[in-house]
Amino acid sequence: MALADLLLGKKTYYDYKTPNTSFLVVAKELRDRNVSNYKFPLTIYDKDLIGVDPYSEGLSDEIKSKIIKETSINIWYFLREVIKIPAPAMNVPYKLHRGNLAMTFCQWLNIDTSIELPRQHYKTYSAICFYVWVMMYVAKNYTMVFSHKSYDDSTENLKKLKDIINPANKCLPSYMYGTLSDNNKDIKNTEKLVLIKPNNTIKTIGPANNKEGADKAGSMGDMELYMFAS
Repeated sequence: MALADLLLGKKTYYDYKTPNTSFLVVAKELRDRNVSNYKFPLTIYDKDLIGVDPYSEGLSDEIKSKIIKETSINIWYFLREVIKIPAPAMNVPYKLHRGNLAMTFCQWLNIDTSIELPRQHYKTYSAICFYVWVMMYVAKNYTMVFSHKSYDDSTENLKKLKDIINPANKCLPSYMYGTLSDNNKDIKNTEKLVLIKPNNTIKTIGPANNKEGADKAGSMGDMELYMFAS
């Protein structure tokens, strides 16, 4: 029985037709290492979505609703099929490897996570894509905190997240964008993000000089999440 069957009570299917070959490669790597549930990066719950491109023109409202529902319960589908990473020439699909697979798996299960990877292995964007999923499709009435070794780096990470949720950048299908608050119409505001519909907020903070300062800076509500990246 797949983990998702236990967690969600849903029958699990696996999408071997995904155009995102990085997920197929990682599944094979897991199989070659004798991981019994090696197929979980290919998880899909609605088999009607197998072979469906979320960016296709002319999708029916029913299929769009199915894509949004699948996204809300399936982080692997969201990363594999939905979200794109902004790049200079054109947006690119999320690229999975065993490092960000492990990181996302722990985040998904709410396990405190620290990961060390070489440069240019998508540490920051892998984390940001997970936070996009949480803030836009999963959480409600939620406050998240972005922290870093410097305040400029905290705001830079929020800028990267806003680049993804900016409709002008087309990193998500047109029917899957949230609504920013009136105070955040300027997508370049990197100090704060407020999403109206799910009532979610991201705030940026800088490093504290002592433990008391860190406790005070992090006390921003009943639900908190920290992003420490370097």
